[in-house]
Amino acid sequence: MVKTKKIILPGPDDYNIPPENFQDYTVLLMGAKGIGKTTASSSFPGNLNVMWEPRRKNVKLRMIGADEGIMVRSAQEIIDGADDPWQLFIEYCAAAVEDPTITTITFDTVDLAYQACFESVCARLGVTHPNQIKDDYGASWNTIKNEFNALIDTIRASEKLGLLLISHVKERDQEFQEGSGTLSIIGPSCAPACLQILKSACEFWLYYGWKDGERTVFCRDPDRLIDVACGTGFMDPDSGEPLTSFTIPSNPDKFYDTLNTAFKGSSKPVRTTKKVVKKKTAKKKGAKRKRA
Repeated sequence: MVKTKKIILPGPDDYNIPPENFQDYTVLLMGAKGIGKTTASSSFPGNLNVMWEPRRKNVKLRMIGADEGIMVRSAQEIIDGADDPWQLFIEYCAAAVEDPTITTITFDTVDLAYQACFESVCARLGVTHPNQIKDDYGASWNTIKNEFNALIDTIRASEKLGLLLISHVKERDQEFQEGSGTLSIIGPSCAPACLQILKSACEFWLYYGWKDGERTVFCRDPDRLIDVACGTGFMDPDSGEPLTSFTIPSNPDKFYDTLNTAFKGSSKPVRTTKKVVKKKTAKKKGAKRKRA
């Protein structure tokens, strides 16, 4: 007989209490290149930025990057004897979990962090792409997904760490209802496999862009033109209605404080009738798309 743990159900007063500070969540922050996502990350308390992109010299930032071995190497390079940056990244994250001065870890970008995981797993399998493995039936893809998930889960499990995942943006065609046609929406630029991981890992998807000449964070989009989501927080303090967007001060040091204030429902919304992006004509697959 297989031994199992004693089952203890939560009591009637045993509730999961959502954190009060925005820093304690897993957040995807996406935006166009140059908008200031990396600079914004520097305002998060106790932030360590893991810079997979070329090192930034113009941002005051606690970071590790290419000088510390953080760069994407191809599977072939690793097979040929080069150091594996993904394995090094795992060690850095483990050290950050134990460091009391670090309370936020930023993957900059999550696109490249996933690519490093992809190349590392392929190298250990002796290939440069999973499709080269005969009769694999998706096993290697699952290995990549599980390994990337495991690192994210380790950070999320830490009581003291928040996780900020930075991505650029790209347009994707998405169908919201079967047979209704597709719309072109703005979303993260990461690989589709990475996108699925983020959908389950992140409590918040935010878009950082421009609106009426001001830097603006978008947390909801009723028109479904931007792939953003937040299940809680970000309410208009006057009306009690959900916020869709709010402006960011020109001082980048105030980014996190503004974000946290808006999350707690103390920030005024952006009030404008202008659209952020133009809606594209749906590609008809049947009937016209109906609004949900």
